[in-house]
Amino acid sequence: MTEAQVWAAELESVFARVAGRFARADLRWRMRDDLRGLLAPVARKNGWQLPEYAGHRTPDGFHRLLTSSVWNTDAVRDDVREHVAERLGPGGVLIIDDTGFIKKGTTSAGVGWQYTGTSGKIDNCPIGVFATYPTSLAAGLPADWVTADEAYGQEWKFRRLLEELGVGYVVAVPKRS
Repeated sequence: MTEAQVWAAELESVFARVAGRFARADLRWRMRDDLRGLLAPVARKNGWQLPEYAGHRTPDGFHRLLTSSVWNTDAVRDDVREHVAERLGPGGVLIIDDTGFIKKGTTSAGVGWQYTGTSGKIDNCPIGVFATYPTSLAAGLPADWVTADEAYGQEWKFRRLLEELGVGYVVAVPKRS
């Protein structure tokens, strides 16, 4: 199998695992199209370009999937976490970081004037939080270790949660903490 075929088979495996969380077939297909669009080399990943990439005439179905369709988001999250844990195994390090996406307008979700390391100043942007898992995974919190920058390290509740879960961590903290 080529690498692309392996990735495609793995994605189909994830789709099969979460399919039962969607009561209707059209919702399952929309979820599948949406995820494929997010992973595709689409220049702009928004509510118009993703449905267009998937061959839909309008974004209405994608919009309904995300706003008013009934499906269990927690169950889908748990299914995906279990899938990753099975594939990657225990012993991983979870890396948490955020980044800002500089915007000119104000119509994108979450856009506001806030600090972003992307420009090193307060800018008009939404902030995206990313969790990267570059090695292997365990049940519960899917990592043996967590690392994060001071934006997360300064949050004592975050550090306390990791301690309560028995997860080791290395986080930056500001001098004032």
